[in-house]
Amino acid sequence: MRRRPKLEFLENRTLLASAWHNEWRPLDIDSNNVISAIDALVGINRLNQGLAGLLPARDSASNEPFFDTNGDGYHDPLDVLAVINALNAGLQVTVT
Repeated sequence: MRRRPKLEFLENRTLLASAWHNEWRPLDIDSNNVISAIDALVGINRLNQGLAGLLPARDSASNEPFFDTNGDGYHDPLDVLAVINALNAGLQVTVT
């Protein structure tokens, strides 16, 4: 006896990008078109204020820094470490 093939429907998946992530320049936290030590400092200052963790909803007109360098929706030491590692590797880029 032959089996009839059946389709199995999968659940819908939605890609949720973090509104706190700079898609064009992920390591440019302060969004000034330069990846520099200031970006690391801005991130460190937020961590020192005790504001690590899940980032809240962001207003689309917000001009706050893009704290989420890795796009996971959280601000944590890994976000700052990515900037520091890039700077240590000699990446100090001005984006035009």
